[in-house]
Amino acid sequence: MGLPEEKYLTLADYLTIERAGDQRYEYHLGEIFAMAGGTVEHGVICGNVYAALRSATQQTGACQAFTSEIKVEIKSAKRYVYPDAGLACPKLIKSATLTGAITNPRLIVEVISASSEGYDRGAKLRYYFSVPSLQEYVLVDQDQPFVTIFRRRGDLMKMDTYDGIDAAVPLESVVAEIALKDIYENVEFPEKEVERDEQVTG
Repeated sequence: MGLPEEKYLTLADYLTIERAGDQRYEYHLGEIFAMAGGTVEHGVICGNVYAALRSATQQTGACQAFTSEIKVEIKSAKRYVYPDAGLACPKLIKSATLTGAITNPRLIVEVISASSEGYDRGAKLRYYFSVPSLQEYVLVDQDQPFVTIFRRRGDLMKMDTYDGIDAAVPLESVVAEIALKDIYENVEFPEKEVERDEQVTG
């Protein structure tokens, strides 16, 4: 997320600005934030996740997968954000307030990096779980094969982690699972600091 472009804009102003050009913005309490371009790895992972979710929904017919082109309305927090991918069940329900937004995500995926992890695990997690329909929030690490899922349990959340390229992530939203090898297909991970240090001193 970038710096705010302007302050105290109405939703109508926000929609007008988004329609005026190709740049996408998130809306937070009257401020808009330009969506920064991601890395190649981020884009590849997002595409892989969407493909895996779409495949899972095609098998069950219970939900509809969506990409980062669709905004999610977080009405209680007065926010409109672009997740990296997600599921809505049984179909997308369009916002009555803002064109291009939906109100009923059941599962949301964010691909995280070192710079975004704090926000994605903190404030954004709270915003997303204020949406009554949301059941699972999935964080996919960009730099290593590691996935964290927060699942709603009444008023609480349960956190599970899945580590390693051979692991698989069970999804309660669609009674399916996604293999990490599919999430990270064609992704090159950065070298770990220890490995680089060993090469220098070896």
